[in-house]
Amino acid sequence: MHSSLVRRVATPAIALFYAGCQVYTPISLSSQVARDDIRLTLTDGAAADLARSLGVGVSQLEGHVDAVTDSTIVFRIANVTRVSGSDEKWSGEPVAIPRRDVATVERRSISVARSVIVGGAIVAGAVLAGTVAGSASGGSSSSPPSPVK
Repeated sequence: MHSSLVRRVATPAIALFYAGCQVYTPISLSSQVARDDIRLTLTDGAAADLARSLGVGVSQLEGHVDAVTDSTIVFRIANVTRVSGSDEKWSGEPVAIPRRDVATVERRSISVARSVIVGGAIVAGAVLAGTVAGSASGGSSSSPPSPVK
């Protein structure tokens, strides 16, 4: 029972740790962002401009910048977020995004402070889960053992 409970707690905890430790910081777009994880938030008018290449109702793109010109960003898309809130995984297809369609550019990075807080919460949860599992299986008792006669 103990290992089953730990597995059920660990999988969501890892996902929480991964999501909780990431932050997006606004940046200016340059050719030097090519190796960074970038999120583009699109303008309201972008949905119509990009419907042919990205589908209907796109609000954000995550991925990597291949090239930047005065008018276009060639972007390798890893994830598309739609206005409806749904997310779609993409496999790095390059798409030319007109710069006029980009409202904000943000770089994804790891927050050390968040990592420490979330990591501590995960450890505390694992200890609590182990304690609960041990109590449920009769592993520990609050009364001393009876003497042998």
